[in-house]
Amino acid sequence: MERKGKFRVNIDQWESSLAEYFTEKDKDFLALVAAHPYERPYPAHLAKPGDSKPSGEDEEEEEEETPINSLPQFESWFRDEEEQIVDEEEQELRETTANLEQYLKVVQEVVAEIDVYESEINQLREKYQHTSSQTNALHKACENLLSEQSDLTRRADEISHKLNYFNEYDKIMQKLNSPPLFSAKNESLTNLLQRIDECVEYLATHPQYKESANYMNLFKRAHSKAIVMIKTLFQSTLSETASFKHSITRSPPSAETEAGSPMKQLLTNNSFSLLYGKFRAISATMKILIEQLEERAENSAECAQVLDDCEALYFSARNNLVGASVMAGVNDLLAQHPHDHCTLFRNGSFMILQVCLDEADLYRHFFSPRQTSERMNTFLMTLCNYLYDALRPLIVHIIHLETLSELCSILKTEILADRVAATGSAVPAVFERTCRSMLEDVQERLVYRTQMYIRSDILGYRPVSGDLAYPEKLQMMREIAESLKKSENEGERERKSSTDLSPADMHGMWYPTLRRTLVCLSKLYRCLDKDIFRGLAQETLSCCIQSLLAASGQISKNKTPADGQLFFIKHLLILREQIQPFHSDFSVTETVLDFSNTRSAGVKLFGHRDRLFSLSSSNAILEFLVDASPQVTEAMVDSKKEVDLHLKTHCEAFVDGCTKSLCDPLMQFLDKVRVIIEVKKEGQSKVNLRQQPFAAPAKLQDTAGNTNKMIKSKLPKLKSDMALYLANRDTEAILFKPVRNKVLRLFAEAEGILNEYYSEEDRQIVGLPSSDELKLILA
Repeated sequence: MERKGKFRVNIDQWESSLAEYFTEKDKDFLALVAAHPYERPYPAHLAKPGDSKPSGEDEEEEEEETPINSLPQFESWFRDEEEQIVDEEEQELRETTANLEQYLKVVQEVVAEIDVYESEINQLREKYQHTSSQTNALHKACENLLSEQSDLTRRADEISHKLNYFNEYDKIMQKLNSPPLFSAKNESLTNLLQRIDECVEYLATHPQYKESANYMNLFKRAHSKAIVMIKTLFQSTLSETASFKHSITRSPPSAETEAGSPMKQLLTNNSFSLLYGKFRAISATMKILIEQLEERAENSAECAQVLDDCEALYFSARNNLVGASVMAGVNDLLAQHPHDHCTLFRNGSFMILQVCLDEADLYRHFFSPRQTSERMNTFLMTLCNYLYDALRPLIVHIIHLETLSELCSILKTEILADRVAATGSAVPAVFERTCRSMLEDVQERLVYRTQMYIRSDILGYRPVSGDLAYPEKLQMMREIAESLKKSENEGERERKSSTDLSPADMHGMWYPTLRRTLVCLSKLYRCLDKDIFRGLAQETLSCCIQSLLAASGQISKNKTPADGQLFFIKHLLILREQIQPFHSDFSVTETVLDFSNTRSAGVKLFGHRDRLFSLSSSNAILEFLVDASPQVTEAMVDSKKEVDLHLKTHCEAFVDGCTKSLCDPLMQFLDKVRVIIEVKKEGQSKVNLRQQPFAAPAKLQDTAGNTNKMIKSKLPKLKSDMALYLANRDTEAILFKPVRNKVLRLFAEAEGILNEYYSEEDRQIVGLPSSDELKLILA
């Protein structure tokens, strides 16, 4: 047992000593091998439990077995058995140990080889690290060299780039000193100027460089020289282009040329190609140079001055060419239309408008459009003044209102409203101002001539006998109209009956001052501003009313008051109807000085002559100075209301006159009755109305009869006269209605007096017609 235990201990020590040489996989294999010996096979000479042997074999074994009879035998047998068992157990262990030793030897050989390989690998690693460090050092050195090379190259490029701005001066001056190299079609001057600007800008941003200030001055001189060369080139090109002089003759637009170009309509004899074609040809190259000046004008006073000089040279060349041509064109128009002012103004304005448009368009081909160009405005104003100076003397000598109103219409509608508005912002403002100046001159002349016309031909009109031949003129025209109607067939008469005008509505039958007033207002309305028209219209209507009043008075003297009143009423109705289309209130505010205080102060001064030299506060002269100042008052004058007021007044007078002519005896009777009744009411006397001579029933019967006869005899003529003058049934009915009502009221008043102061028998004697009978008579 001790032996076995020692053996176990040795195996464990051996396993523990070898553990560090084996991997996990080797250990698993050894454990499997170590476990195998413990699975011992069952001894062959022993029967397994459950196995049955032949009875003969059992007997033989039993025969072979020696019986153990004593302890020594047992011990001997037990040792033999134990040794046998141990031998059997250790046999497999020995075999396993031998195998393991072989494995250990192999492993030791492998470990030795591994150690050799590991040492070689370490050597290789050391060599690799050494080689790698040397390679990295070489790379780093190369990179440093490349970096230094790049830095040197960059520094060399920077120095070369910086030196280029300094070296550029010699190249620029060499080019500037060779003027033949530059021309209008050569862009090298533009590029050279841009290069100078780049150099100046670079030197301005790097003042720390040596010689930077000196080269800055040199480049500025070169810049100035280049700018002067631009001006010289511009001037020489313009001089070469404008080396001809050609007068143009502008013709008015006609129907044959209306479809063509506006420029070709107004230019003849190849003038357009000479005055504008050559300048257009050089405009592209010149504008490139001008743009260089315009870009630098804001930051450079020298460029601004040179640009201004170029603009002055341009307008000087254009003025020399176009000025004389425009003047010749205006003179040609004056010669062609010496008496036709409308055609002269129209064609002259169109000519100047087209010239202004052409010049403005040509200017934009040379210079960039700016907000304001004083030289452009001055140049165009000079061209416009050629026409204005030629037409203004003509305006002053025009005396006909028709011509002045037509000129206003041409300037205001055809030119300013149609042409200028249609062209839009392309029209220069100078031309528009010139047209408005001419329009204002024409309007001023029109206002003056209208005032003269109002005073001479309306207010101061002296009518002839034919103008006051009323109602003969109306009767004659009515007879002519009736004879014409009778000569026509029935169908035509029915067709024209609704459209034929009455004699009173014909323009030829109007009183001349009324016709002149309406014609004058119609011309003024579309020519003048509303405020000016309102004042003139008020004055014209007032003078017209005064002339109609004078004519009405003459007719009343020559014929009857009714004729004069109907004449005035009819013409006022026509006047009121005709002024309705004028959208104006015909009202003006007049400022009047009231000298009533001055008069009363003067009377007071003479009443206090004893205090003229008084040294107190009641000095008469001081009081006069304080109280005598006139008062300024404003009065609103409305001509329409004045027409309505006159119409109302004369209608009332006509109604009163008609009523008096129809009921004069009855009106005299009623006047006397009212006096007696008024006296009786006051209690001054007890008068019996029936006992009065004029109020006797028999006398009253004569009064009623005479009144009835007058109504029946004069009423048809009254209606005929109203129809002849008014020629409108509605107007006749409106005007006759107050007459009818007033007559009915007179008879009603007389009937009331009869009922109150007379008996039934007296009323029957008087025989006053009833209201129904009167209505039938007056119908």
